Amino acid sequence: MPDRRFSTLCTIPAYAAFTVAILFACSIFNATYAQEEVIRVDTNIVAVPVSVLDRGGRYISTLKREDFKVFENGIEQEITEFGTIDSPVTVLMLLERSGIIRFQLPKLVDAANAFVRQMRPDDSLIAVTFGGGTETVIKETKVKDVIKGVRIEARSEDRYGIYMHESIDEALKIMRKLPGRKAIVVFSEGNDSGKYSSAKNNLRDAVEGDATIYTIKFNTPTSPPSSIAKAKWYLDEVARRRQFMIDLATRTGGRAFQVEQIENLDAAFAEIAAEVVRQYSLGYTPAKPPAKNERRQIKVKVNQPDVVLRARKEVVFKMAK
Repeated sequence: MPDRRFSTLCTIPAYAAFTVAILFACSIFNATYAQEEVIRVDTNIVAVPVSVLDRGGRYISTLKREDFKVFENGIEQEITEFGTIDSPVTVLMLLERSGIIRFQLPKLVDAANAFVRQMRPDDSLIAVTFGGGTETVIKETKVKDVIKGVRIEARSEDRYGIYMHESIDEALKIMRKLPGRKAIVVFSEGNDSGKYSSAKNNLRDAVEGDATIYTIKFNTPTSPPSSIAKAKWYLDEVARRRQFMIDLATRTGGRAFQVEQIENLDAAFAEIAAEVVRQYSLGYTPAKPPAKNERRQIKVKVNQPDVVLRARKEVVFKMAK
């Protein structure tokens, strides 16, 4: 049998308390049952994550520093830092535990198992769940060192709302403190009833950070109320939530996925996992010192024919006063 990490103990009725044990044995979870992309920096080094694929969708893993060129406002920059796909990556999995997802938890955990199977022993994992609040259930830990017995508990407070924007804020704060390659994977219905943050704040902070974000939106409703006025509001709200998840991903250099059936989640997680462990990281110090809050265009080139290259396209320099 394969080694397993997350496991669910039982299924539950609506809003009843439940517990999910995350049983880490070696490197796998277990369940028993390209748009405007901006970097904002306040240091001298600009970090640019880059994915390079051939036309068949296969990641090119043999590139060296000299294979890349970075241009800022049309002027070539010296690449002073270079991380290959062999460099460890830190992944923060931000998983909604409430809403309709609470009934699909075992299948969500199965998909998470598949994701972590593609991570490497020296990659690092952070796991955060959210509903009516945010809980960090696994702090930054190398995959090979995560211990058994971590538990996720849904709370009664989850019935009163879903604090998605606050949870994304928390994930961005965690990742801002970490060096190296990093990515955030958000799985959610996209609903939010929080009071202290917003989609606007999330997008601003995300594009100012250096973590690549991937979003998976689950369960798009398709039956609006019969009232015309309410139907218009409903459809506008569905479109707004979908667009937020798309913007959060594409504006940080990641990708957005839509999953209508939980059984299709494995495929989305597999695509994300394949990409996050195969990104290059380029770093440069601007040849021309920037002014405070100056915005500059970035363009990355690679000396390979017929490739698909994904990288952020803009940098904003947030200089200290």
